[in-house]
Amino acid sequence: MRTSIWLTSAVSALLLLSACSGSSEGASEEQIADALKMRIDRGIEVTDVTIEVTENVGDQIEPEFRARSKVELRFTENFYERVGRIGDVAVVKQTAEDGDRFTGSLITRSTPRGESWRVEIERFDIPRISGAAESAFGVNGFVIADSSEHQRLIDEQQERERLAQQEAERLAAEAEAAKQAKINELLARIEGSWSSRNPTLYNGGIFTSRDGRKMAFELTFPPATGGFGEGTVVMYDYDTPWLQQEIPMTFKVANDASHVVVNLVRDTKFEPTNFTIYRTSSLRFSPDGLLSFDGSRRGTEYTTQLQKGVNEPRLAQVQRYQQLLDTHKPLEASYRFDRLPLQNNTFALFWIDAHASGDLWGDGEYSSGSNPGTAAVHAGLLKAGEFGVIKITRLRQNTRPDRPGTTRNGVTSQSYSNYEYYTMELIEKM
Repeated sequence: MRTSIWLTSAVSALLLLSACSGSSEGASEEQIADALKMRIDRGIEVTDVTIEVTENVGDQIEPEFRARSKVELRFTENFYERVGRIGDVAVVKQTAEDGDRFTGSLITRSTPRGESWRVEIERFDIPRISGAAESAFGVNGFVIADSSEHQRLIDEQQERERLAQQEAERLAAEAEAAKQAKINELLARIEGSWSSRNPTLYNGGIFTSRDGRKMAFELTFPPATGGFGEGTVVMYDYDTPWLQQEIPMTFKVANDASHVVVNLVRDTKFEPTNFTIYRTSSLRFSPDGLLSFDGSRRGTEYTTQLQKGVNEPRLAQVQRYQQLLDTHKPLEASYRFDRLPLQNNTFALFWIDAHASGDLWGDGEYSSGSNPGTAAVHAGLLKAGEFGVIKITRLRQNTRPDRPGTTRNGVTSQSYSNYEYYTMELIEKM
């Protein structure tokens, strides 16, 4: 909204008149009118100035005449006040009409300057004038509030807004459809089973547990819609894949649809392999088969490359292991014979992990402190790294013969003497 600056005030507008007034009592009415013209805005003109009182407020040597005048002014254009805007067009209401007149009062001071008068407007009192001249509204013009033209502009603006909203909704729908298509494409690409191609890496090197086991995974993604679903994670030992644990998982497509975030439903804490992943961990799986997740320490990351499809050799070993368990129902072996759940002159079937690193006493008849896995290698029942079901018998006799140590199958045993001893018989190899 534009408002004229014509308020009662003290001012210092000066005009140096080029013609002498010819009067000894200050500037003439015409000269005062010329000075006033410099103060008024466009669209208004001075039509009359009548000096009412003049007095010399200076002295005879340096006179200064102070005059009070009545002035009459007239609008030469219609005046409008801005009340709104539609786009670049101002919406206005009329405040004055071309030809309207109004009056005010004027106080001036005039001092001689050579043969001219220097006129200073000291005070200018007129009624408050709102708005601005029609010509001040620029090239875009204006419309009168509540006119038919105003309503037309409103209708056009509403139509533009409706079309813009419609276009925005269309673009949003297209963006959402494109996003959903990208999500569905990702879900379709990962659907099915994925198996580890190599052992899991830890900051670039192969990760091994405290007992040297290597972590591997199998992920299964069922068909899913809406960007999320439920599946399973199988975590297993890469070298002995029948040592596995299956954990339910949830998965959700990331915002940029570049990967899915996998969360375990529960902690793993898989004791046979010393592998532990907590359900608060977020695993990232990309459609190229890369599975990654952060370690427990800052700056560490596990990564493993998976390939699409079921790992048939691993599955065959898992099935073979399950067959042996179902057929023989072996017990888990301990690291010493005397820790096995056997009484004197009894036997049982045990699942044996053969290796050559345990303690061993005897030759075929082994002491209670011997390691069953190492004894199986020494006895030639299994090779180091093999697995099988072995019948172990605990025996006791009334004498304590000396049993020598020997070297067999790359394993050296020590001699011993005891009443109790253990024998082994291979039932079925893995």
